Amino acid sequence: MRLAILVLVAALSALIPPRASAQRTERAARLVQTGRALVTSGNPNSAISYFRQAIHVDSHFADAYLELAELYMGQRRDALALEVIQVGLRRVRSPALHLLLARAQRERGDLNEAARTLLELVRREPSWVPAHAARAEVARARGRWSEALASYRAILALAEEGATVSEETVTDARRYVGALQLLVGELDPASRCTADPLRSALCAL
Repeated sequence: MRLAILVLVAALSALIPPRASAQRTERAARLVQTGRALVTSGNPNSAISYFRQAIHVDSHFADAYLELAELYMGQRRDALALEVIQVGLRRVRSPALHLLLARAQRERGDLNEAARTLLELVRREPSWVPAHAARAEVARARGRWSEALASYRAILALAEEGATVSEETVTDARRYVGALQLLVGELDPASRCTADPLRSALCAL
């Protein structure tokens, strides 16, 4: 009987954390929703406190980090945005937060760091189209034509496999694949794309 009671107590105890966690997440979601409404109404500074509260309430609620970081980026407070993103990534696995990190790095002019971030992201999330699209853009900005070509091909392959890909994204991917294959070639895309000024300019499209 005593053993049965102990087992019952242990089972009930195991149920409490998930319930409490769900309540924290719900509260954090409400705070984020209020913050978004404040941003929409033109009061972003007041929204900051709500996003921060949401992080305090549930440190694993990714949307709170995303909203706060994007708000800081919109205010050109890039250092604060990066800090929020990095803290968030230490606490929660979020592809969207990882993608935002690459965007922040790119906006700071650090294309090489953004490329490394996106490479890590596509390795973690090989079926996530936004990661491939972002990597293709950064690769083109860096003049890494083979990387861009591979990323656009990955997008088309995912679309053929049934992944949700917008028609615009598919059209762009096809256009870039066609251009890069024509101008770059299959064997040595990195060198052939810069063979002459015209070819280089067309590859940068």
